[in-house]
Amino acid sequence: MKKRGLWKRISACGLVIAMCASMLAGCGGSSDTKKEAKKTKDGKTELVMWTFMSKENSYGKAFYDAVDAFSDGSKEYTVKIEQIPFSQLVSKITVAAQSKSLPDIIQVDGCDHASFSAMGIFADLTEKVDSEMKDLEFYSGPLESCKYDDKLYGLPLNANNLVLVYNVDMLKAAGFENPPATWDELKEYAKALTSDSTYGFAINAIDDEGSTYSFMPFLYETGADWNTLDKGAAKALGLYQDLANNGSMSKEAFGWGQNDAYGQFVAKRAAMYIDGNWRLPELEKDADFEYAFAPIPAYEGTSATCIGGENLAIVNNENFEGSWECVKSLFTEETMNDYCKKSGMIPTVKTFAMADEYFTDDPVMKVFVENMEVAKTRGPSPIWPQISQVLRDMIQQVGTGVSADDAAADGIKAMQEYVDKE
Repeated sequence: MKKRGLWKRISACGLVIAMCASMLAGCGGSSDTKKEAKKTKDGKTELVMWTFMSKENSYGKAFYDAVDAFSDGSKEYTVKIEQIPFSQLVSKITVAAQSKSLPDIIQVDGCDHASFSAMGIFADLTEKVDSEMKDLEFYSGPLESCKYDDKLYGLPLNANNLVLVYNVDMLKAAGFENPPATWDELKEYAKALTSDSTYGFAINAIDDEGSTYSFMPFLYETGADWNTLDKGAAKALGLYQDLANNGSMSKEAFGWGQNDAYGQFVAKRAAMYIDGNWRLPELEKDADFEYAFAPIPAYEGTSATCIGGENLAIVNNENFEGSWECVKSLFTEETMNDYCKKSGMIPTVKTFAMADEYFTDDPVMKVFVENMEVAKTRGPSPIWPQISQVLRDMIQQVGTGVSADDAAADGIKAMQEYVDKE
């Protein structure tokens, strides 16, 4: 895929954002988000929350339970949770803003928060947080993802980051007592662990945000970021290319999502893969072998990782006070730690995590918690959807056989032209 192809797709993303901004400007921005408060049969004010979490898994159920606990304990408010598929969230918010039918609280992916904040539909929480949560010490990465123009337009609900997950027995059988610590070792191990039935390494590299997330640690390790691709994009892409070309990673990985890479690992068709702490409950249930976690192998120097997680934002309407009470209820030590333990997530409040031995002493969770000190957030930027598409297009080019150098060159040009137009 050449630059023209890149720009065709980036322009499509840009059009969505432009339409959002145009629609909201035409209807008066946040002033049009007001709606009549709805009362339930028991006289409570109903708050509507949109989430893309499913109640059908432990990750989502823990969140639903925490919100339901607020409803059960409140004399004034009850929360109606509506699940919106993640892929439909942007268009759903856009249409709802135009039709004045936005909910009261919206859960958003951390990397998308700034782009939504730029639409002008979220309430500024800066003063509320400063006055009512001043004693809470948040991890800087998750909190930064909620900021736009130096103001807080939400709060980070949970945090995750990425590590290397490996099959202990497979590594031992190949003569490796410790996990790979460098890119060279990763390639060495992956080659040695590859057989007729098993690939040495798996990763999700399909054209979606999850694949951007998995790629970013390798990009960071080269000293590059999305706006400095010339510093290392070719090197990070080259790692994918080397692993695929020598047969240590399936070329089908360029069509795999996060769940696909996970499925390869638990089926013992991959000896190592990249995943996050949200997967802990599933691994415990699905993996019938010994597995362990380690920092992502480093290019030169120290390992890097990427922060993920969901944020909560409050829509600027007359239900603000009730929405704030609901959101605030999720940021107590007992509620947040309990929710995170059940869902495999990390508390975004550092002091909460440090006060619980599960997060400080558990040999599994400890790896992820220690990673929080060095983990970086994607962006944050109002143009992240377009940024992510450039990165994914580079990865997809490598998957089709384009050299890492050529794919990086196309991405660098596309990114620079886009930034120049911002």
